[in-house]
Amino acid sequence: MAIRASLAARTKRALLIVPRGGLLIVSGPPLGGKGPLAAALEESLPNCLKLEAVDNLSVAGQSYRPRTQSGKTLTEVEPAILRDAVRCLQTPNAVPPLVLVCARFPTAALRRQAAEVAVAASAKFLLVEAISSPIRSLRRVSRLILPPDEMARRFAAYESARRAYEALTGRERASLPAVTFKSVLSDLGGTVQRVVAAWHSR
Repeated sequence: MAIRASLAARTKRALLIVPRGGLLIVSGPPLGGKGPLAAALEESLPNCLKLEAVDNLSVAGQSYRPRTQSGKTLTEVEPAILRDAVRCLQTPNAVPPLVLVCARFPTAALRRQAAEVAVAASAKFLLVEAISSPIRSLRRVSRLILPPDEMARRFAAYESARRAYEALTGRERASLPAVTFKSVLSDLGGTVQRVVAAWHSR
């Protein structure tokens, strides 16, 4: 009975998620859940290529290693990761790839640039803003085993990066298009389902 239920669930999931290419951006402030969300989406969406920046609270920034520059890590993340996304979108494939990009995109200008990349590539586009309560985000920092002075520096870096992040406005969500989820870390599974539904409704 358990096996039959499992197979039924898989079949239902397969029917819900069908291959469809495009550019899906998972953005948000540091430690807001965008990394776990992108990882779960990569497993849920077929033909998915993930490009991911790394939040680095030791320097209050991000880093990204482009596919075309092996061994070279960049701190100007969004322009570099979008260039790689364009290359992925332009690669001939029998089934169009879904390029999943995970990075902060902390300003309206950078988010607009991502949408313009999709338009230029004639690709479907959706930006997801992943946010969690500061308490949950700070818990992720507190789990690190670090000396007290380094821990204090990480907390300060988190606060600085969070203040520098420009949250999406209602007008921006309508124009990009974009969606915001504010409880990603407390409801990761539910958020994944809602992102998938939003993607397929576009």
